[in-house]
Amino acid sequence: QTVTAYNQAVTTDPDNAELHRILGNLYQRRGRLDLALREFNRFFELEEEPAADDKAALEEYERRQRVKAELEKQLEEIRKPFDEALEKIAQDVPEDQRARAKIELAGPAEQNGCVLMALEFLGEDAPETGPTDPSVTLFRAKLKLEAGLLEEAYRELGQLEGLLEQDSGQLAQTAWREHVAFVALVAGEYDRAIDLWTTQAKEFEKGTMLTFL
Repeated sequence: QTVTAYNQAVTTDPDNAELHRILGNLYQRRGRLDLALREFNRFFELEEEPAADDKAALEEYERRQRVKAELEKQLEEIRKPFDEALEKIAQDVPEDQRARAKIELAGPAEQNGCVLMALEFLGEDAPETGPTDPSVTLFRAKLKLEAGLLEEAYRELGQLEGLLEQDSGQLAQTAWREHVAFVALVAGEYDRAIDLWTTQAKEFEKGTMLTFL
């Protein structure tokens, strides 16, 4: 929730270097490496280098540059096996199966702290067809929410809501309403958020009771 609050603040004040620095630190503590680097890059775009006679400020600025350089090095190493996998997909996988093969890389990318890379692998649903794989769309929406792409996450979760309400499969039994409710709360739709959380709680209670029967 803290990350989401700062993402909202950045949306309101995108040229505030300090907000980007704080958000970058939050992402780094959570192990979200490429999101941290995104914010640190934006910080350095906005923040001027301190004057040479301001030694304390200059040392802190240079320390932050070293942190960014280390993140870049980490991400370069993480990216290498994924680039190799993409090359193998391009060479060995039939064209009509490549999108699915790339989707399979998204989970490992996310587990390695690369949310933006995972989103790259997941791609987008075609606008004319909407969600074709609800589990993929839900995963993508959760990553977009974490990345601060709130409007996109809200739109995707909204598309999924009607689909999952009518579905009795395994995915429909997951806590997907929590994600929709959280985005609704961010969007100021408080009554809708409460309704979704209430329904989710009832579903959880029902599932717990069935476990003991």
